[in-house]
Formats: sequence, C-alpha cells, structure tokens
Amino acid sequence: MRSQLRFFALVGLLATSVDIALVLVLDRLSVALWLADVTALAVAATTAYTLNRAITFRGDPSGRWASALGVFATAAAAAGAVDLVVLLVVHNVIGRLWLSKVIAIGCAAVVRWLAYRWILFKQVRRDLAKRVARP
Repeated sequence: MRSQLRFFALVGLLATSVDIALVLVLDRLSVALWLADVTALAVAATTAYTLNRAITFRGDPSGRWASALGVFATAAAAAGAVDLVVLLVVHNVIGRLWLSKVIAIGCAAVVRWLAYRWILFKQVRRDLAKRVARP
C-alpha cells in the first residue's frame, strides 16, 4: 500500500510537470492560451491514466476504478474545465502564466479529489451491497 501511494504521488507529480511544461512551451510558440491549456491537460491526463493503470494499480482490485476509462475521463474533464476557466481568468488578472497555471492546477486538484472520492465511495458501496453466496 505504501509503495502504491508513492507511485501514485510520483505519477501525479510527473503528470503535473508535463501539464505545466507543455502549457509554457506552447505559449512561447504563440499558441492560443486556451488551446495550449487544453492540449497540455489532455497530454497530462493521458500520461496519468496510462501510468497509473500500468504501474500504480496493476493487478490491484482496490484500483479497479483506474481501469474504467469513462470514470477517469469524466473526472479529468470536470477538473480540466475548472483548470481552463481558472487559468484564463487568473492569467487575465495577474498576467503571470506560470503562477496562473499553478493556481488553476490547485483548483482543479480539489475537483479531481472530490470526484475520485465520490466515485470510489460509490463503487465501494455498490460492491458491499452485493450479496455473496456463502457455504
């Protein structure tokens, strides 16, 4: 469990680094900020999903939600929408892209955490409600 949490944190850190780096690079290439952010979010989410499924939750029944692409995509889309809106608004106010992106990631992380918590509890409740035939 401890190593799994470590891998989960490392994957999250890597995906966050990809997100920040890519939005900064695309901005330097004069890509529209909204398009740069959407692209960075998509690449970061794909990185996180792929690595968590392949490494962090490989063969672990408690990580069964990680194999449900629709669940992950829904949570990522909700968090991505928050990230995009916050980034555009904060960047418009303070003008510093890297700081705006960090603030946007923080807001999106709260949404992602709430979504996963709700999804996980829903799945656990569903599993616990199933009757198991006992000998």
